Amino acid sequence: MTNSDTPEFARWADTRLDRWLIDWCLRNGKEKTARHIAQEKKIETLVDISLFNDIQRIESALLCHSCMEALSWCSENKNALKKSKSTLEFDLRLQEYIELCRAENKEDAIVYLQKYLTPWQETHLPQINQASALLAFSPKTRCGPYKRLYDPIRWKNLVKSFRSSIYSLNLLPNEPLLNLALYAGLASLKLLVCYDQSTKKIDCPVCDMESSSGSQGLGLGKLAEDVPLSHHANSTIVCQITGKIMDEDNMPMAFPNGYVYSREALEEMTAKSGGTVTCPRTGETCDHSKLRKVFIS
Repeated sequence: MTNSDTPEFARWADTRLDRWLIDWCLRNGKEKTARHIAQEKKIETLVDISLFNDIQRIESALLCHSCMEALSWCSENKNALKKSKSTLEFDLRLQEYIELCRAENKEDAIVYLQKYLTPWQETHLPQINQASALLAFSPKTRCGPYKRLYDPIRWKNLVKSFRSSIYSLNLLPNEPLLNLALYAGLASLKLLVCYDQSTKKIDCPVCDMESSSGSQGLGLGKLAEDVPLSHHANSTIVCQITGKIMDEDNMPMAFPNGYVYSREALEEMTAKSGGTVTCPRTGETCDHSKLRKVFIS
């Protein structure tokens, strides 16, 4: 497809967007919504819902402090994980060993260490040595290095590590595909003034820092924080009053205080007030004759 105006391109673009939406839903635990979209749009063969079902199942097990499902997945993908130099299996084995130490089951912990951790000594000897010493520390220890090994936060880190590994093996980005597409658009719009409360525009997606439900920090502006500022060879100025672009037909006019608005807005204000204009930002009032044209290069 070389022409974006063709019906074929429009259908392809719609299908791509549907796949992005399904991908986002699956990554955020909204499986029913994902299935509904896939069935309604008849694109079940273009999305891998079963893969994300496996991800959800294994992650749920990890959050319940069980490594069994994740280790089974590692066994099924052993060659691919070895080729990518993943440390996921070692991290899972180490966590199972830590749980034996937490339960103060020292005999089983020693057997487990010798059977499952010692084979990794060529690449993980420092961690294995530290793990060996863990037998001498109780779960209530205040010793920093060993307190961190007992920290339950390690389970959440294992979830992140597993997710990164399975995405990598399936050639999926860590970010939702929808986010990556939005980044491209937001980068073309983002300006420093978007994060200034006094210069926000109601129709600018980057200025939107809240979701439609009113939750703080969930709008597109939050997503745009991670993208670079846009580059504009030519300046475009929008009137704070009317929301219209200021150009040669609607010249920008400056107040004595430096704030700029469109001629159209100020002439309308002058007609209503009998010759005076008021700056919406500062409340400063002056005669229309005090305004000066602004030329933007």
